[in-house]
Amino acid sequence: MLETASLNEIELGEYCCRKGLFPQRIRAWREVCEQAHAPIALQADREKLRAQSREMKRLEAEMRHKEKALPEAAALLMLQKKSPHPLGGATGRKIHVEERCQVIAWIDEAYAAGARLSQACEVLEISPRTLQRWREGGEVKADARQEAATRSHCRQTPCIPVFRGTGEFWG
Repeated sequence: MLETASLNEIELGEYCCRKGLFPQRIRAWREVCEQAHAPIALQADREKLRAQSREMKRLEAEMRHKEKALPEAAALLMLQKKSPHPLGGATGRKIHVEERCQVIAWIDEAYAAGARLSQACEVLEISPRTLQRWREGGEVKADARQEAATRSHCRQTPCIPVFRGTGEFWG
């Protein structure tokens, strides 16, 4: 390396022919020598590369998480729009087979679109265990109770008479 340090390109070519070397090999050796004398710069570069690598991994993980969350949010939003009313409320209410079949179809569709079952059930205000019970045996089961309370979709308020001050009652 010391012999070739002061040579120009032509002299370096002649030197390489005499010694049976290639100029590229000499340049590579020179670069290795220069880097060997600068360990502090290399250490800083390594730390910088490690930090960049960690940041890239963090960003990639965040991107994967968001790519999963977007279809789930869209599926849950569609499920919420399809359901005319939540099924939640008092426990022990009777939900007919037709409505159960429709709910199961909606949940299956949301699941296929990327939503988790627990989240889909939460939107409709039923528990995942209820869904599991409805599906037992491979078919939708009807409510076996004879006296189960049915849910009314239309609640009417009782008519209360109101005195209007003119001697008449309005109700």
